[in-house]
Amino acid sequence: MQFKVRQSHTFEKLLIKKGFFHLCRAGCTNIAFIKLVNELMPVGLRGLMLAVMLAALMSSLTSIFNSASTIFATDIYTRIRKKAGETEIVIAGTLRGAIS
Repeated sequence: MQFKVRQSHTFEKLLIKKGFFHLCRAGCTNIAFIKLVNELMPVGLRGLMLAVMLAALMSSLTSIFNSASTIFATDIYTRIRKKAGETEIVIAGTLRGAIS
């Protein structure tokens, strides 16, 4: 079975066909992916999909933490300690990243 990504009504038709019409009254775009994974994927692939989603979440959180520590080290810490050297700024950013 092929899904057309550009046409969202294909997901709605599939959900209606599977008996989820009550979920599609306001639009199926929010639940289409979840229902497709639960109904069409085998159990092993569901676990793999969960692992992929968690890895993407961890990657996003890691970049947020790195950005926060960089902003702290370059913008805030350098204003607090005007004579701080590069090593001290790096240590301050690393500690800030460890705290968050």
